[in-house]
Amino acid sequence: MPEEEGECMGDLELTFTLVRSPNFPYAKSIKEALVTEENYGTVRPVFIMSGQDKGMVVPLQMYTIVNNPPDEVKEICDSDHLVMFSKPMSCASIYLRLLQNTIDD
Repeated sequence: MPEEEGECMGDLELTFTLVRSPNFPYAKSIKEALVTEENYGTVRPVFIMSGQDKGMVVPLQMYTIVNNPPDEVKEICDSDHLVMFSKPMSCASIYLRLLQNTIDD
């Protein structure tokens, strides 16, 4: 067998060892922790829109908001998909205001 084929078989075997069975020990816990309308907990849903997001463009963000309405919508116009990296200070400021509102409530 050529060396490349042997490497591919090794990669394939490694892949199979990393695939988890759906019956792994925490499956029950994960099902119990699913976020549903009844099981949302104390976290208020907030959507932060990213004006320059090329992965989730504004119309798709709006669709998400309309179909899964959050309690609040914040917008950082000149941020990309990873708001925390493209505009960390703006993102932190929003988080701090949300936290302060939560504490005040």
